[in-house]
Amino acid sequence: MKFVCFFLALCLNAQQIGRIAHVGFKVADLEKTRDFYTGKLGIPQAYDQKDAAGRTTLAVFMVNNEQFLEFSPGSPIGFTHVAFLTEKIERAREFIASLGLNPPELRTGRDRTRNFPIQDPEHHRIEFVEYPPDAMQVQSRGKSFIEIGRVRGIERVAIPYNDPAGAETFLNQLKLHGIEVLSPGKPFHMALQSGDARIPPQRDPGGIEIEWR
Repeated sequence: MKFVCFFLALCLNAQQIGRIAHVGFKVADLEKTRDFYTGKLGIPQAYDQKDAAGRTTLAVFMVNNEQFLEFSPGSPIGFTHVAFLTEKIERAREFIASLGLNPPELRTGRDRTRNFPIQDPEHHRIEFVEYPPDAMQVQSRGKSFIEIGRVRGIERVAIPYNDPAGAETFLNQLKLHGIEVLSPGKPFHMALQSGDARIPPQRDPGGIEIEWR
C-alpha cells in the first residue's frame, strides 16, 4: 500500500509544480520600497490593489513574465510567504493531498489567480498558483519595460529553520526547488538572477538582503 501511495504521488507530481511565482513581504514604507525596486533595481510595478478608501494594500512588481514580488504595508515587516507556479492547479492539489497534508479547497484571488496555501512545519506559508488568461499577472505582460541584463528572475529564497533537517525532509517530499534551508539565527535572504555577476549584495529598505546570481 505504501508503494502504491508513493507511486501515485510521483505520478501526480510529474512536473505539476514549477519555479517560484512570487515572494511576499510586509513593509513599513511602501514608497521607499517602490523607489528601491523600481528606481534602483529597475523592476517595474505591474499593478496594485486598493481598499475601499483608495489606500494601497498590495503593490506587485514584475521580475519577468512569470515571477513577481509582492509588498503590503503593515507589521511585522519582513518575509510573509512564497508561491510556486503550476499550470495544472488541480493536479498540484491532488499531489499535495496524496502526501496527507490536507490542502484547502481551491480559491480565486483578487488578482484572479487560482491558488491554495499550505504551511510548512514551522508555519511559513507556501502557496501554489495558476495563472488563467485573465489573471492580473498575465494581463501585465508587455505593459512594462524591463531592462534586460539587470534582473532576470527570482532564483530562491533562503529561510532559517529551527529544525533544518525536518524542513529539508518536508521540502524534498514536496519536490520544491527554490527554498534554501538555513540554520537557526541566520537571516532570511533572497537570490535574484542578473546579467551582471559583479553586483554586490544589497539590502532593501526593509532590511531584506538580496544576493545576485
